[in-house]
Amino acid sequence: MKKLSILQQRLFSSTKK
Repeated sequence: MKKLSILQQRLFSSTKK
């Protein structure tokens, strides 16, 4: 489930911006 973590992190980064 590491891929999911990366996807979530990318989404989080986009949301943080």
